[in-house]
Amino acid sequence: MRRKITRSIFPKLFLTILLVSFVLSSSFFLFLHPFKDQISIIEERDNLVWAAKLTAVNAIFLSVIVLIIFGLARRITMRGPMKAITRKIDRMSKGDFSDPISPDITINEEMALVIENLNKLAEDLSGMEMMKTNFISGVSHEFKTPLAAIKNYAALLEDDSIEKDDRALYLSRIKKNADSLALFVGDILSLNRLETQSIPNKIEKIDLSLLLEEIAIAFEEDMEGKEIELELDLEENLSILSDRSLLSIVLSNLFSNAVKFSPDRGLVKLISSKGKGGVYISISDNGPGIEEEEISHIFDRFYRGREGKKREGNGIGLALSRRVAYILGLSLTLESQVGKGSTFTIFIPTES
Repeated sequence: MRRKITRSIFPKLFLTILLVSFVLSSSFFLFLHPFKDQISIIEERDNLVWAAKLTAVNAIFLSVIVLIIFGLARRITMRGPMKAITRKIDRMSKGDFSDPISPDITINEEMALVIENLNKLAEDLSGMEMMKTNFISGVSHEFKTPLAAIKNYAALLEDDSIEKDDRALYLSRIKKNADSLALFVGDILSLNRLETQSIPNKIEKIDLSLLLEEIAIAFEEDMEGKEIELELDLEENLSILSDRSLLSIVLSNLFSNAVKFSPDRGLVKLISSKGKGGVYISISDNGPGIEEEEISHIFDRFYRGREGKKREGNGIGLALSRRVAYILGLSLTLESQVGKGSTFTIFIPTES
């Protein structure tokens, strides 16, 4: 490609040199010809012709010098960066996205911009490669544990001498692990589907207070099992326009997390209020809280913080909630203090 570019540029430069030389020589001749009688050093037409030729030779000589300088400058400013770019692209094709190119290797602004964009591309591809690795690792881990449990319980069931109660227990645990796998696969499929979705499916008027009450009732059994107190502070007659099914995904995931991370006899708060430009929904717990360095990763796929690893879960719920919030145009934020609990806040804009 470089040879083709060179061959296309230099013939044009050479033709430009000849044209400039011709124009200069002709201009010189036409300008001095009317004054040949007044100029003592040019007495005859031949002198003018000779002077014009000399001007043309000088113009060609100077143009050749400029051409040489241009070629050297191009070689100096382009060859090094192009080699670096070629090596970088070759490494990227092999999966190596490290060692960004320094823009300081060139003084050409356009080339520096190309290098900057190439570095950004390598950074993005490196992030995608890491996400793929984490995805495979996360999926493998989430499948491995329940499958191993199912296999072990199935092996125990092969013993005909086990008690009836033990058999029922093993079967229930096999079902529990199978349900966990089914839920995990469902979350993965939902997240994958939503990754390719950019607009809500169906916008409708929603009684937000009623929807929040339904979400709380759905987790009533879980809260009773842990003797969790529920504090509701819902603004009445609060309606919004949104996709009910998608909004329910966010609310259910956040409320489920609040119940899961609340201690026995803990407290979960569900609050809704109308504010400037929209509606605020907050879901709080008084659980262990989240470390400050973990907050920036809490919405990543398969990410489970220090406390999350102690409880059941697959690290998909919050990633799913963030994606749904993006599709619906919602704001989803988190505030947490270690030892005091966490609060997720959803802002639903009502003005556009």
